[in-house]
Amino acid sequence: MHNSLNLLLPLTKVTCSSMMRLFKLLFILLLSVDCIAKDAANFYKVEALPGDGIISILRRYQLEQYSCNFDQFYKLNKISRKTPLIVGKSYFLPIMVFDFNGKTIRSSVGIEDYNTALRIQQYNERMHELSLRQQAFQKDKVLWVPYHELNCPKADLEIPSPVEPDPEIAKTGNKRTFPILVINYLIRL
Repeated sequence: MHNSLNLLLPLTKVTCSSMMRLFKLLFILLLSVDCIAKDAANFYKVEALPGDGIISILRRYQLEQYSCNFDQFYKLNKISRKTPLIVGKSYFLPIMVFDFNGKTIRSSVGIEDYNTALRIQQYNERMHELSLRQQAFQKDKVLWVPYHELNCPKADLEIPSPVEPDPEIAKTGNKRTFPILVINYLIRL
């Protein structure tokens, strides 16, 4: 009996060691999944409206001129380029959400560049003016940072508006008018 107990002891040690490695691996895996979930949770989420496509939803939030915003949108929402948006479904936008510390944008986001901070401020003000933000970031202490500001600050796309305004209407503010050419015909009998 004593010999059989000695035979089991090394197996138990190996099993415990294997179990510890397995638990460590599971812990690391859970920790990385939690980090991925937190990354997605730090992006602004919006519901798709009727008629929304990826371009139109990014255009509404003034993000359509940067290819990295499109790439990030696909990545965050785990969709392909050809996937249509579903009305009423919520999608993450490439807008990172930071707590505003009430001091500066640079210290809130952890950046040094003044011009980047200024563009972020102006972006938040435009979103508030367009009623896409309910309150100013200084009031609700929530700062929106477009993904491209920290990852690809140079615009590299030029997507035209869905309908170009008629230049005649833009000038006059009225509908287009066309002069009618009247030709007098002399009829001989």
